[in-house]
Amino acid sequence: MPKVEFISPKWECSRCHSKVEQPVRVVDGKLKATFFYLPQKCPDCGKLLDFYKVLEHYDVETIKKADKVLV
Repeated sequence: MPKVEFISPKWECSRCHSKVEQPVRVVDGKLKATFFYLPQKCPDCGKLLDFYKVLEHYDVETIKKADKVLV
């Protein structure tokens, strides 16, 4: 049975720097972000947020420890 957990990185829009809430699913210590392929926009400024591009370049521990993650 795989170990599944959800983390809530401190996402921040790279244009207007508003906070964005988006949990991330971690399965057996690896990010599983299939739903990030769907386009999502910043609720304040409307910028298209590239969660998946960020997630594919960093490991789970880095994202958990980050003060903020710009998207």
